[in-house]
Amino acid sequence: MKHPRAILLRDRKKRVEQGHPWVYASEIDRMEGEALPGDLVDLHSHQGRYLATGYWNPQSQIIVRIVSYQPIEAMDEDFFRERFEQCALHRSRFVQDH
Repeated sequence: MKHPRAILLRDRKKRVEQGHPWVYASEIDRMEGEALPGDLVDLHSHQGRYLATGYWNPQSQIIVRIVSYQPIEAMDEDFFRERFEQCALHRSRFVQDH
């Protein structure tokens, strides 16, 4: 499944590349494909480089909220299972099971 693409402006601040999870409406240059509210969209630089995937909310100034910095197909059961496993592994470094 191919997601619609949000192409970011050339002269925007490079916050996404620094890990910031929000993209503001004023940072979008154009859309390639049509996205409905809640759909996943792939974010690309003005040069066409993939940056992240997030969900689309055209009713908000925060128009994309990033959920992954790696390409994903869907936010389905497998997506959340993997995320919870990653969280548990990360936390196990700090808290020991008894």
